[in-house]
Amino acid sequence: MSRTKFAAAALLAALAVPWSGGPACAGAVAAQLRPWTRLDPGVDCGTWTDGAGSKVALAVVPAPLPGSRALRMDSDIVQWAGAWFAVRRTLPPGEALRFRARSDQSLAVNVILGDRGRRQDLHIVRLRGGRWQTFILPESCFKAPDWPTPGSDPGAFDPYGLVSVAFSPADPGRSALEVGPLEEVPAPARPRDGGMEPGTVQDFLALPRTGFGPFSDALGSSIALTVEHGARGAYEARVKYLLVPKGWCGVWIRAGQDWRGQDWGRGSGLAVEARSRSPLRLQLAFNDANQNAYLSPPLELEPGAWRVLRAPFASFRPNPYYQPPHARPGAPLDLGRVDTFNLSPLTPGRHAFEVRLVRLEGGGAPPAQGQAR
Repeated sequence: MSRTKFAAAALLAALAVPWSGGPACAGAVAAQLRPWTRLDPGVDCGTWTDGAGSKVALAVVPAPLPGSRALRMDSDIVQWAGAWFAVRRTLPPGEALRFRARSDQSLAVNVILGDRGRRQDLHIVRLRGGRWQTFILPESCFKAPDWPTPGSDPGAFDPYGLVSVAFSPADPGRSALEVGPLEEVPAPARPRDGGMEPGTVQDFLALPRTGFGPFSDALGSSIALTVEHGARGAYEARVKYLLVPKGWCGVWIRAGQDWRGQDWGRGSGLAVEARSRSPLRLQLAFNDANQNAYLSPPLELEPGAWRVLRAPFASFRPNPYYQPPHARPGAPLDLGRVDTFNLSPLTPGRHAFEVRLVRLEGGGAPPAQGQAR
């Protein structure tokens, strides 16, 4: 979801919530912020949608734990949409929000906290799809969006004034999300949000269709990428292509789990886990923080089992065939922010290959720009 779209969604959520506070939490055991016993639309819950036809439907359904109930949220999103829920307890510093969730597919979800002053904090969780997962989000991992919320009081988010929790699928499309009771748990609590492991550039989990795309020549070459559920809960990109003689094609892929870019400065290169049925030559490319385009040397992929292709950053060279309009020729390589990377086949003909992980070599990746970990 773009920054503009999410800002609009957050604003609508803020305007919808009845800002009446609840008692502060006391005690050292988990306490429910929101049991899903009933829904009273317009009073203790509500939805917001764009004006482009998005829809959200809410229902209470059985939860996996005996005697408990869960919220079911069916969404059909064109641009943005979500639902807010009043809570009866606060989430002081040092406490954590815990809930179980399940989706019908891999899904990124914005979890949004709202306080009495219409201020908001947010964090993104990623669901693998098909099974229940437990999420633990310490209050400290929620951060204010890097844009102001119109109509909010000045100052920082007040965790003692928490009055609502909202859920919003982060990307367009249809999805079904089930959320178990929201609980407040005392510290210490390690975050469990389904986020990318340190050093990961792309693991293809919850990567939306807007997070990748093809490019090709006008000579007849073509390429297509789909994200599929692989073995052991992993996701992988499956690429099919036709490369004509003297032609070119490839796919661009988002770096990271959102559009805030990644800092690759701690890494020494890229490593790609890939597999094919025939010997192939592949090439990596990216634009650095100066918007200069760089290409790796050809990478040889032998057929058969999964293999790791390595491309040290020292081996990348400026792309002699294309530089973006806003490039800064002559500027040194700056890995401080990378938004996307390209993966291109160099072997002519009709072929296919799979990629299941792209990561940094030689050091862990720091958080994305402005992203809490």
